[in-house]
Amino acid sequence: MIAVALLAAGSAKAANTTHVVAFAEPDAGFIFAYRRALTAGPSQPTIDDLQRVAYPVRRTSLATTPTNRSRIEVADPYTSPVTTLVAEGDSAPGMSTDVVFGGFDSVHVTSDGTIGFEADLAGPGVSSSPDSEDSYWLKLGAAAPQLLIRRGAPLPGRNPNEIVDHYLRPELAQDGVAVIQARVNGMDGIWQYDPIREFRLVAQDGMPAPGLPPGTTFDQTWNDPVVNSLGRVAFGSGLAGGTVTSQDDRAIWTNRSGDLELIVREGEIAPGTNSRFGSVLRNNNLAFNSSGAIAFATTAGRKGGIWLDDGSGGLSLVAISDGAATSVGANASFTATGTPLLSEQGDLVFDAYYRLNNSSPVQQGIFRKSGVAEPQLEVNLTDGLPGWNALSIQELDQYSQQLMGPVLNDLGRMAFGVQRQKQNTPNVDYGIWVQDRAGRLRLAAQTGDEIDVNPGPGTDLRTLSSIAPWHVDDGPVGLASGGDDGRPISFNNRGEVSFTVRFTDGSSAVIVSSIGAIPEPGSALLAVLASATLAVTCRGRRPHRGRRRRWQF
Repeated sequence: MIAVALLAAGSAKAANTTHVVAFAEPDAGFIFAYRRALTAGPSQPTIDDLQRVAYPVRRTSLATTPTNRSRIEVADPYTSPVTTLVAEGDSAPGMSTDVVFGGFDSVHVTSDGTIGFEADLAGPGVSSSPDSEDSYWLKLGAAAPQLLIRRGAPLPGRNPNEIVDHYLRPELAQDGVAVIQARVNGMDGIWQYDPIREFRLVAQDGMPAPGLPPGTTFDQTWNDPVVNSLGRVAFGSGLAGGTVTSQDDRAIWTNRSGDLELIVREGEIAPGTNSRFGSVLRNNNLAFNSSGAIAFATTAGRKGGIWLDDGSGGLSLVAISDGAATSVGANASFTATGTPLLSEQGDLVFDAYYRLNNSSPVQQGIFRKSGVAEPQLEVNLTDGLPGWNALSIQELDQYSQQLMGPVLNDLGRMAFGVQRQKQNTPNVDYGIWVQDRAGRLRLAAQTGDEIDVNPGPGTDLRTLSSIAPWHVDDGPVGLASGGDDGRPISFNNRGEVSFTVRFTDGSSAVIVSSIGAIPEPGSALLAVLASATLAVTCRGRRPHRGRRRRWQF
């Protein structure tokens, strides 16, 4: 069986910063995360601002049957017992008699506790062709889960003749607001959803593309829809018709001001360069926040870079390969840039490779751009991260290092992972770091840590061997997210980070680290002052995040 280890309030263990939410022995099963065709990435444990963690479980022991081997659990890592949200074999609410849940994949809990999950269905009338078993569900408050979208079925609340052929995992804002890329009656497009007005079509194949020459339409290629906390969306699309060619048939759009507007189009001159934008559609390349700011990664000529629209209109260059990295040094330059992220407060964070001069080794780090200032180097992987030794310039060629992340919370604090391996050695070191409320970097977990998985007063130490799953494209702490873009969050606004781990004996666990919620000694006053300043600033700019119905279409 899967044994759950929770820390009781008031116990000696409650002082720990590493909390075991769920634990699985090697012969009982495992806390899992995996990919499937309809999802955009792995299913990591996600955490809301109320400290609730949601994660999928799949049991593999011989005692399990096809009707009880998987479920989705929700837990508070500090006080509450683990509860099963839905389990394989449960009746699917609102479905015909004997239709049940047949298995689960991705789960997503938003900052306000709304839960979305992807499920297979089984029973009468359900088949794998045309994939009518694929469905996505919302859990709002104490109500039963409700169907959001299902392959082979009509869109809820719409014309019953509008049949869903295919969909990708929705992105969720507060209160069940969502953006979904879906094919309906053979036409691909972007849809918005809210529980009151239900589905609204934003853009679809064949629709006129606003602001472009007559005859220009949306066409076929869609990707990367995101939704901010106000319910506004941004996405990429293909273009066809009119004067469109293969050099300008991609674009990025948003309805941040109500009407759909063009942000950037392939083939336009890229600000800060003399070159034209290449394809502006890359997976997970869009960053979006509640102020309507949009950042994206693309190419200009043969160089990769990041551009920003701060919400007031107009694009500006943030960083580009071969461009100056002035915060690093007078002769420093970027060699490659990664995926941008935007916090609710407007900070732009991205990973990048850079060198100090033309002859120096390439290094990797995390940069932050605040306001009009140039991007500042905030984390250097060569430097000694807390708990890890620094590498000398001479040692760089002896080690393989890979940055995982970063991810942001609404306040702009980050979490990220690092994988490090010395050449010609079998051992791989893993670590996860977070910024606490005062902005200090703290080590959350690393290879070799001993973690007590006993839920009671006793001790059962297991040695961490890896932070799993470890997807290079997505990072160890969930999908890339700025905390205000509708993507799954593994790092909440309290500074707590959730992730899965493996131990040396083959057992595994879902972990929450609260190290980022506890300021360093001496920094507590600074954190309080910073929070007070932030509250005053936010109060004059927008409603509190917990207030309902702040989204708008």
